[in-house]
Order: sequence, then structure tokens, then C-alpha cells
Amino acid sequence: MAIGVANVLLGVGIAVRVDGSRDISWLWIWTRNWLAGSNPYRWPVPADYPPWALVALSPIGMFSAAAVPVVWAGVGVALAILVAWLGPKAALVDSLRYRPSLGMFLAWAAVRYVLGNGQFTLVAASCGLAAVCLARRGSWWSGLLLGAALIKPHVGVAFLAWAVAAGEWRSIGGAAATLTAATVAFGARLHESAVSTMAQYVRQVGAEFSGPHALRGGVELRPLVDAAIAAPGVAALVNLCLTAAGFVAIVWTLTRQPSDTRDRIALPLFCAWTLASAFHNAYDLVLLWPVWLVLWDRQQHDPDGSPYLLALVQALLVAGVPGIAWKLRAFVPDAGLHVDRVLVAGLLIYLLATASRRPPLGEIHRRELVQAAPRHSSEMMLP
Repeated sequence: MAIGVANVLLGVGIAVRVDGSRDISWLWIWTRNWLAGSNPYRWPVPADYPPWALVALSPIGMFSAAAVPVVWAGVGVALAILVAWLGPKAALVDSLRYRPSLGMFLAWAAVRYVLGNGQFTLVAASCGLAAVCLARRGSWWSGLLLGAALIKPHVGVAFLAWAVAAGEWRSIGGAAATLTAATVAFGARLHESAVSTMAQYVRQVGAEFSGPHALRGGVELRPLVDAAIAAPGVAALVNLCLTAAGFVAIVWTLTRQPSDTRDRIALPLFCAWTLASAFHNAYDLVLLWPVWLVLWDRQQHDPDGSPYLLALVQALLVAGVPGIAWKLRAFVPDAGLHVDRVLVAGLLIYLLATASRRPPLGEIHRRELVQAAPRHSSEMMLP
């Protein structure tokens, strides 16, 4: 908990610096101009957030430029605590108390990164986790929150995939209605159609992820594939095949599990898959929280199974080892540094390989019970 509090305070300190909160500063510009009737996709630095995200986050544009970093840093701390609290509920982990979970999560370097950059991953993650919890209760609010999780599509897709796997069609329908209404509202403010604004957003995203200077995340496997294969076209094809293979492996694994196991492992599997497959920077590693919780749950139910894996993962996430290539790129331009990306892929493979592994507590103690000498009923005595 002490490390977690210090980590959060450091993130807030970075956020309120002159060079901090870069992402929230750009979104403040885009939303403020959209509220004034100007199209943020036609600015010299165009928006790369979807229309529904700019509508949902438009209240940010109502603050002054000086107040935004401070306000958003405070919101970020509250959201980090909310993610830590919702995680065990969404992951169906009942063996982790609130205070340990809070301290473990807040100590992650990804939490510091997301606070310092003024990012929105915690918004998407908290809404997604809340959508999962409410969907299990049959609440209509799950659809609204699932749509809110998609303000960052590459983050929200993990929760959307969970909803599809769980057959939560009412939540999916509610999310679709929410995104459609927000997109229509975005276009109406600019006197443009929703189709036109979506086309502008898709063009902007396509421009950022194509060409010789295409964006590459600090977590996804794509840079590792690019470093291993010289031909860009072949590398792109291999990356696409790996992404598809991971998704197929998850679906195949889930179809072979009983309903309770499937519900417990689907979200962690999809979180790990989207981190390895799509554009993600190091602050998006907060999506590993459901994965960490599943590892914790297994450790509690089967202490002999993997006694050091959980400690290793926690140490790497606290130290901020994932994404180290991004940190050292100015000093050691070596493609071999990209091997740090195998952490997420390794966790995905581990979860797939051990999908059914969670012996009930009774099975653990049964070993001792079986070894005990049988007693005849006549030997039992009442006090």
C-alpha cells in the first residue's frame, strides 16, 4: 500500500508539471473547439479519438487550460481506486480483500504512466469492468457503460469481446445505441452527417497506422514481428495471422470449458489478447488487472501450482519492465529490446494452457483426507 500511494503521488506530480498531462491537453483543445462548432478532424493536429469519445469527454472542454491537468489528475486517482475495487468483482475473485488489491494495483508503473500522461485508459477500464458486473445482474446500465468503455476502442474491445462470449446481447445493443446517439450528436453540432464524421475519423486512424512512419505501441507484438521479418508486407501478414490465431485459440478454449470457468477466464483472456494484438502503450497495461487477479485466485486455491509466477508478474509491473524498449530507444537502438513484449503474450499462452486449472478448496484438502485411516461407525462417540 505504501508503494502504491507513493506511486500515485508521483503520477499526480508528473501530471501537474508543465510538460505533463499531454494527452488531456490535446483532448481539451479538440473538445473545446467541437463545442464551439469547429471540426476537430480538420485541425492541423487532427483528433484521433472517435466521435462518441469526444462527445462523452466534452465536459473537459468547459474547464480552463490551467485547471484541466489538476482536475484530471484528481479524477484519475479516483478512477484508479475504482478499477482496483471493481476488478475482483468482474473477475469473480472472492479471495482477495479490498486493501491488498488496492495496494497491488496502485503500485503498478502503468498507473503512474496513465496519471502522468493525462490518459483515458482508466476511464475505459472502469466503465468496462462496471459493465461486466452490471451485465451479470441484467442491468440496462451495462450497455451504456460498455459504450463508454469504447471511448478507447482498442481498450474497450476486450469488454465487448467478453460480452459476445457471454451472450450479453442486451448490453451489446445498449452500447451500439449509445455510440450511435453520440455520433449523431457529434455530427449535428458540426452540421454534418454521422457517416461523414465517422469517415473522417477512420481516415485519420488509417493515416496514423499506415506508411513508413506508422505508429507502433509499446506493448503490442507488432514491433517484435517487424524486427524479426525484414519485408514489411510479410511482417504485416504474420502479425495478422498471430492476432487471428490468438482469437481463435481463445474461442476454442472457451467452448471447451464449463460455464462457470468460461465466465471466469473469458475477460482475462480477451484483455491479454487485445494488449498483444492491437496498438497499446505502457499505460494500457492496467488491462492486465483481471489477468493478475486470476493468477492470484489460482495461487490461493492451489498454492503448489505456481508459487513464484504471481510475484514475478507483480515485480515486473511495479518496475515498469514492459515497454522498456520505448524508454531506452534514445540510448540503445537495438531491436532485441523488443523481447520485453513477450510478457503479455506469455501470460496469454499461460492462461490458455491452464484454462481449467482452479481446483476447489475441497480437492486440495482431500489429499489429506484420503490418507487418513478409515473409521468404523461404531468408533464414533458423542461427548
